Formats: sequence, structure tokens, C-alpha cells
Amino acid sequence: MGGPNKNGPMGCPCCAGPRPWDAALRGRGGLRDRLFARLMRGGAAKYNQLLGERKRALFSEIGWGADGLRITGVDPNPAMAPYARESLAAAGLASGNVALLQGVAESLPVADESQDAVICTLVLCSVVSQERALSEARRVLRRGGKLLFMEHVAAPYGSLTRRLQDLWNPAQLWLAECNCNRQTWEALETAGFASLRVERVQATSNPLCALIAPHIAGVAVK
Repeated sequence: MGGPNKNGPMGCPCCAGPRPWDAALRGRGGLRDRLFARLMRGGAAKYNQLLGERKRALFSEIGWGADGLRITGVDPNPAMAPYARESLAAAGLASGNVALLQGVAESLPVADESQDAVICTLVLCSVVSQERALSEARRVLRRGGKLLFMEHVAAPYGSLTRRLQDLWNPAQLWLAECNCNRQTWEALETAGFASLRVERVQATSNPLCALIAPHIAGVAVK
């Protein structure tokens, strides 16, 4: 795999100046990041109870085997790395086959057309630019490669849940650094993939989680 793409997300020198998403990498690793990572670790267990079977079915689209598998993980929060290593070890994946990098989805530190698959779960709710993040996913995928996604999204227009999402979103953005009212399926539809399959999923019927229960899951092929 090649080194970081230093000329901006599209490999163009004119994109190398300050960009909105660059702020996501400044001053990371402090107390807030460590607390957030711990909370996410606990939340991931509950999330997998709700959607674990759905995720396994989705990821089976790749058809991978442990032998020869190479994984590159990217996250702006360096405090997530220990928990990622813990999960990978529990899955029986050798540490020598894993690279965990600090970065953002809008400017992946990964070479062009170097990946067979990109897995994106609960990412597009928090990126600064969905358009740029999806463009980056296309850039790093080989032809025929797959983007597998599972994201919480906006409820249908006019619904009570959608109105509550719109009201709550500023607080959601401050507390969890993500948006609960994004129409992520629209960004996927216009991202330029050769094919796209999107399925709507309701994560839970628990009213306490109603604002983040609407999900989409699916596969986009380059």
C-alpha cells in the first residue's frame, strides 16, 4: 500500500491548503476523545446486539478469508486505536495484517485503487463532507471494489421522528459529533458508483433510541 496522499483528497496540489475537515485532526487524543472512545466501546456492544446479524450478512458480500487479509483502519480519534486492536484480536486477526492510521474520511491516507473493499459504519453521519468522503472511497477502491455501509439516517419527511431529529440535531452534533437527520441515501445516489443497493433498516423499537433508529445498509460497487 502506498503512503499518505499529501496533495489533498483527489491527489491535486491545489487541494493541499486548509480544508474544513482538517480541523478534525487538530488537538486529538485529549480527555474528551478518551471518554468518547470508551463510551463508543460500550455502545458498540449494544449496537452489535441489535444489528450484529445484519452486519454479518452485509460483510459476507466481501467473501474474505483470514489468510492474506489486509486491513487498514482510519479514524481521527487516536484513542479508538486500542479498542480496535482489541476487537481485531478477538476476531483472530493477526496484528501484522492490520494498519491503524489517524485520518479522516474526506482525505484517506491510502493509495489510489489499492483496496478491494471499504467498510463504512456510522461514519457518514459525522463527516464534514459526505460528497468528499464518498469520493475518497471511490478513489481508493479498485475497479469492481465494494463500499459496504450501515448508517443511521433521517426519518421520512413529515414524520414526528423527523421533526424531533431536526430539533435535537444541534445537541446531537455537540454531544456525539454526528448528525441524526442526514439524508445519506441521497449522497450515495449521486456519488458516481456503478451500482448501488440500499435497504432501510429500523435498528430498534425502543422509544428512547427513536432519533437514531432509522438506518440504511447496503453495497455500492465502483
